[in-house]
Amino acid sequence: MIDRRQVLTMGGLLGVLAPGGAPGGAPGDGVGGGVAQMSDRAAQDVINAIKSIADQMSARQSFGEILPVRKSQADFLRANGKFPTSSTSGSTSG
Repeated sequence: MIDRRQVLTMGGLLGVLAPGGAPGGAPGDGVGGGVAQMSDRAAQDVINAIKSIADQMSARQSFGEILPVRKSQADFLRANGKFPTSSTSGSTSG
């Protein structure tokens, strides 16, 4: 599960690193209006944090028990051009 603090921290980090400086600053008054520069290390930290969130999201959607069901639905969709109206799951004995 994605921790709420991680999401909020990323939002705050991206807000601080966004170009334009402080909100409400008029152009030319020395507050805001400039272009923010990120160091390579800070940029890499942001990239790693975004990749971590993407990995956590994909891990929640792909677990071993659901893969056969998804494969069966995808095969049916390819063959018939529509999703199945019902599906059976489980192992067949034989």
